[in-house]
Amino acid sequence: MSSLLQLSQTQWKLSQRHITLLNVIACAAFKRAAKSLEKLMDVTREELPDTMAAMRLSGMEINDLTMDLSDLGWELLVELHLLFRCSYTKISYG
Repeated sequence: MSSLLQLSQTQWKLSQRHITLLNVIACAAFKRAAKSLEKLMDVTREELPDTMAAMRLSGMEINDLTMDLSDLGWELLVELHLLFRCSYTKISYG
């Protein structure tokens, strides 16, 4: 493995001009990445609060609907219990 590493180091004969050029290219790439990140952060700063508020509101609405369905289920259960109880007493005494 070390012979492979030595071989690759001997193949890379870079002059100061090559290193300077690579540094310029790398700096330009980092500058573009920084601008993209800045744009992303701006959009996130603008959009995230409204999105989170909408998600909280949706969560509260889902919770309300769940409670309403639960209440309706219990009301239906009570009504069915009363209905079958009345039917059973009519059949028993009838």
